[in-house]
Amino acid sequence: MNSAYKTLGLTLSGGGTKGFAHIGFYKTLFDNQIPIHSIAGCSIGALVGAGIAQGKTPDEIFAIMSSFVEAEHSFFRISNFSFEKGSLLRAGEEIEMVEKMIPASLTFEELKIPLIVNAVDIEKGELVIFKSGNVLEAVKASMSIPGLFPPIFLEGRLLVDGGVLNSIPIDLCRTMGADVHVAVDLKSFYTEQNIAGLVYHFYIQKDLEKVDKLEIPKKLLKEAMLKISFPFAILLRSVCIAEEAFRNRILTEFKPDLLVHPDVTNFSLLDTEKYLEIFAKGTEAGELALPRIQELLTKNT
Repeated sequence: MNSAYKTLGLTLSGGGTKGFAHIGFYKTLFDNQIPIHSIAGCSIGALVGAGIAQGKTPDEIFAIMSSFVEAEHSFFRISNFSFEKGSLLRAGEEIEMVEKMIPASLTFEELKIPLIVNAVDIEKGELVIFKSGNVLEAVKASMSIPGLFPPIFLEGRLLVDGGVLNSIPIDLCRTMGADVHVAVDLKSFYTEQNIAGLVYHFYIQKDLEKVDKLEIPKKLLKEAMLKISFPFAILLRSVCIAEEAFRNRILTEFKPDLLVHPDVTNFSLLDTEKYLEIFAKGTEAGELALPRIQELLTKNT
């Protein structure tokens, strides 16, 4: 792009598996040769942002993330359960995916595009900002959903997902000096809908429908899976509620030039089986936003 054009700062929110929408959005920018000046990311946004900041193509980032979901399909597999180090899940394979995306020795200073990611010190309740030092450890910390995945102990701090305090760090992106700021927000009401459905099932619905005897095993299995998922749903909903007020203040005070909402309302944070649909929603959102982005980057001030 000609130097007369404005520079673009990109903010990528948290959102679990919905982060495939970030890849779809990035693909639109990449395919239309729109360079990115700087990136701020939280949680899955930190992971995708780290891939972009290294100069990886959308296809390369997609291949790394999709290889994990295609192999594992679900976070809630029996082999992944653990009650050690303050988490319910081991997250071993998830960490392996992050390590495939980010070389162990890579530093922020070595990135091709400036990157900032955030995490939260769970002891002090403070936001922790990473823009120097080791990229891999910073991204691991930013992605550690409290109670669900193991926290990261780094530089004397016990760190969890940055989304607890700031899931869409547009304020951090603004500190890096781009002219135009675009934020991709993966927030949805899925956790609210999910809790409502589980509350109805366990507390309101008294009589289960009568089914054929051949269907009883399937119904018992479904009931067992619902019982297993209920505490996870409560945990995820709690995180979403906790960060909502801070999130709204950030978007009001540091309003981006363009706020993009891929249509991911009907997907959950851990919806691994629908990653292709989520990716398509991100691409669709990118194509819809493209004319406005091009306008912002070329408009005279």
